[in-house]
Amino acid sequence: MIKRLVQRDQAAKITQALAFKIIKYPYLTEKSAKLSKVATVTLEVDINSNKCEIKRAFELIFQAKPLSVNTHIKPGKTKQGGKVILKDKKMAIIKVEKSADISKIIGVAE
Repeated sequence: MIKRLVQRDQAAKITQALAFKIIKYPYLTEKSAKLSKVATVTLEVDINSNKCEIKRAFELIFQAKPLSVNTHIKPGKTKQGGKVILKDKKMAIIKVEKSADISKIIGVAE
């Protein structure tokens, strides 16, 4: 059953409009800046997307082949003293080939 779901998911096509909905923007922190030295990019992605969709969207947008995709969900927070609730976020940590230009991907000059 799981094998069929993975095969079906890998065969699905992604358009460029859907790729830009899946990958929102680079997530820049001190830790992600350190990871960029070892050819790793951290991105915020749509919370309903899976690893296969993220990988295909990354290939389509940045024309770089990802070696691995890891995801995790950052839980939301409630601000004290008010009713502001921060929503959950899904992060994707993507390891790319060393030949790929990461500064072009994340949009900052090194």
